[in-house]
Amino acid sequence: MIYIIAFIILISIIVFVHELGHYLAARSIGVTVEQFSIGMPPTIYKFKPKNINTVFLIGALPLGGYVKIKGMLDENMDTELVGADDELESKSALQKIWVLSAGVIMNIILAFFVFSAIGALDGDVVPVDQDVVIDFVAPDGPAEGAD
Repeated sequence: MIYIIAFIILISIIVFVHELGHYLAARSIGVTVEQFSIGMPPTIYKFKPKNINTVFLIGALPLGGYVKIKGMLDENMDTELVGADDELESKSALQKIWVLSAGVIMNIILAFFVFSAIGALDGDVVPVDQDVVIDFVAPDGPAEGAD
């Protein structure tokens, strides 16, 4: 059971960091983010700050997430573009690449920091037993003829 809980926590953190990358990149180039969701429906918590046009959602099953970006027609159900400056389609190709690749970039940064933290830990090698015991030697193997 502990492995299932640890897996859910790990996936939730990875998804959150990934979606946060898309969110921050979209906001950095002036694109409106309509929804930021962690978890799959049904929604158990919804929050909309007064000074931001983004609705933040938390789903009941924490194994996914999405960022609904204004002017992105591929994943959401919008069928038309207005051509406003705060839509993704009105941005340059380099800015679109930045927004779409930001999730992966954030996951790489997360991995770097996690592995750096693990590498910085000081560990001691504690031998369990000083005596070496050979339990099995394969017949006709090289160890059988060794002295």
